[in-house]
Amino acid sequence: MLLLGIAFKNASDDLRESPNIDLARMLITAGYQLSIFDPYVTPQNLMGQNLGVLSNSPFIRELLVDQAVIESTAWDLVIDTRSSASMYSLSAERVVDVNRLK
Repeated sequence: MLLLGIAFKNASDDLRESPNIDLARMLITAGYQLSIFDPYVTPQNLMGQNLGVLSNSPFIRELLVDQAVIESTAWDLVIDTRSSASMYSLSAERVVDVNRLK
């Protein structure tokens, strides 16, 4: 399973109070194998309070993958938190855009 977008808001690396971190935790706790892609979140470039978030949620660093991985892997499910799946060449059985859920 792929989670597209982990930051609090689009085009940002701000992880503070991101509901997507909670979503990732819930998916992992439920037993899903999860990968995370956010083009703005790179662990080596995070500073300040974002480092604290990574300290409290170290699993994020381990689950982050790059664009080459997301475009070369066949995903059973993509959870798109940024309505950005169409920007990538994804091979996915199902894409759920959480912004279109009502």
